[in-house]
Amino acid sequence: LTSIAIPEGIVTIPDGVFGNCISLTEITFPSSISEFNGGWQSFENTAISDIYFAGSLIQWLKIDCISSDAIPMQQPCNLYIGGEKLTNLTIPESITSIPSYAFQYVNLNSVTIPSNVTRVGQRSFSFSSVQSVRMADSVTNVGNYAFEYCDSLKRVYFVGDQSKWSSIAWNSGNDALIDAPRYYIDSFDDIRTVTVGAVENGSVTISDAYCIPGDIINVSATPDPGWRLKSIIVNGVPIEGNSFVAEEGVDYVVTAEFEFYMDVR
Repeated sequence: LTSIAIPEGIVTIPDGVFGNCISLTEITFPSSISEFNGGWQSFENTAISDIYFAGSLIQWLKIDCISSDAIPMQQPCNLYIGGEKLTNLTIPESITSIPSYAFQYVNLNSVTIPSNVTRVGQRSFSFSSVQSVRMADSVTNVGNYAFEYCDSLKRVYFVGDQSKWSSIAWNSGNDALIDAPRYYIDSFDDIRTVTVGAVENGSVTISDAYCIPGDIINVSATPDPGWRLKSIIVNGVPIEGNSFVAEEGVDYVVTAEFEFYMDVR
């Protein structure tokens, strides 16, 4: 058994159903699923790396979970909501509390926690690959191990000031979030995006997908065999060197031009 689709109408997964299905890598849940409360053996010793949920993000956030051992996210995995891979997560406006275990082990780039949210549940993002977090000052409580082992987390944007940040009730196991470089901003609008555009005959990587004024964005441009870098281009304009400084109110698209110089056949 490598993949399975749970039929519509099923609301829970009984204890032990998929335990020791070591080849199971893909599972699809219907929108009717309302709880993962089957017990710690429900998904024990599986290899689930792709999870598909037929419902909406709001429905996913309302699924009841009894413990971190009862959910299908037991190792790094991709989560697809309504057919779309979840990479940059924004909590919907109707959600006031992020439930426990909701995104444990999920491969995420960024998380935005807007002003409707007051609480982040325990282990809600533990072991995830999240790189940046944007958090409103409405958050008053962060549960145990909510960001445990988020080793890729390198930047936190907080709408508020130091005193507001310090007033949050920080439960244990959140050092990854607390110790990450933190930036106090007035609004989420202060954060701008940095993306890589179309590139031919080579590849481009950037040091961060988000920026605020004054940030230094480093660019790495790698040519294909037989090609060499001619210029790094930011918003259509070649730049000197391999970095640039972000300005206020500007989103960036980074590309590169490579020139042929050697036949490597």
